[in-house]
Amino acid sequence: MKLEKLEQLIRIGILVLAGSLMFSLFIAQAVAILLILLWMIKLIVFRKADLKGNPFTYPFIAFALARMLSVFLSTDFSQSVQILNKEIFFYPIFFIVFDCFPIEDKKYLKWFFVVLVTAAIISSIYGSAAVLLGATHRAASTTSGFYTLGTFLTVITAFLLVMGSNKYFIPSKLIWLVALLIIVVGVLFTFNRIHLALVVLMILVFGVFRERKLVLFVSIITAAIIILIPMFRERVLEIIFFSRNLSDRDVLWQGASMIYSEHPLFGFGPVTFREIFPLFEKLVDKNVSSWHNDYLQVYMESGIIGLLSFLWLGFSVFYCSIEIFISKLVDDYNRDLAFALMLAMGGLYATGIVGTFIFSPITSLLYQILLGILALTYKNLKLKKQLDSQNINEL
Repeated sequence: MKLEKLEQLIRIGILVLAGSLMFSLFIAQAVAILLILLWMIKLIVFRKADLKGNPFTYPFIAFALARMLSVFLSTDFSQSVQILNKEIFFYPIFFIVFDCFPIEDKKYLKWFFVVLVTAAIISSIYGSAAVLLGATHRAASTTSGFYTLGTFLTVITAFLLVMGSNKYFIPSKLIWLVALLIIVVGVLFTFNRIHLALVVLMILVFGVFRERKLVLFVSIITAAIIILIPMFRERVLEIIFFSRNLSDRDVLWQGASMIYSEHPLFGFGPVTFREIFPLFEKLVDKNVSSWHNDYLQVYMESGIIGLLSFLWLGFSVFYCSIEIFISKLVDDYNRDLAFALMLAMGGLYATGIVGTFIFSPITSLLYQILLGILALTYKNLKLKKQLDSQNINEL
């Protein structure tokens, strides 16, 4: 097999992985495993990998090492060891995307965009129809629950808003608006307060920078849906009066406050919530199996070492996004991409306040794909700065 053919297979695999996340976890993970194997062949046989200039290498590896270390120092190794093959095994996807995603190929990026948006539209229609037909109370996809679907749709909303407004990606503004409405309705039917709030915020932010008419149009449609349909209206009131319905989160934080100082450096170990949580009798939902907060969960499972590396990675993400967005060396194409990634990453990190994205087998893969694309965009900016600096010195 030639190197070019191998790289082409990897690029196709990335598209299949992105498109399958909402429909089959088995297929998504199988494709991810295949990508890892193909990439290993590329490394071993062809000895080819361009990993230089990645701004997230150190914080990402630091986080991975903190997670691995917390497994071997866990208070319940038999529970924690399962993340080695369910979570950490898939971390190379980030480096595969950085090495193999053709960021300068607009045609490929358009395919990537179409795959993601199509997956979001189909899963949104499926979830919304299930609610309207009475099959379920909250929209979910074929492979995940309502929270994961809400997270996915929120992330794709960011891409659709920014990249979709470019006629190269979606030639018709009408199609763009219809697609946006379908996905927003899907978010509404998940009844996730955080995702509804984030989508509204994204539309407002995008409207301020780009499309003020869009803000008015979507605001009118969304307001009409909320006013006319009681169940949406009640959910919006719960957003306004969030403290009255914390869904056991107050109990989770109370329990965490009782034991947070017992293993401060490396935590209790991954997947130990049910073994260590001290206030199960106070929980309304007895099936709770996590801390419902990524930041709290990282600390409780991997200690301050894990939390600091996670925050380091998050800070790096937004620092690089902002630097790309404000740089005068960046063209409109890369600025739009950085803006979309900034909104998408903001959505992910915000959902981590009341739920989880970094430990979900679906959204963690999506996060790694987006992280790799952002790293490539930042790398290109640095290369342009070096070239600009050389040109100035020559003059």
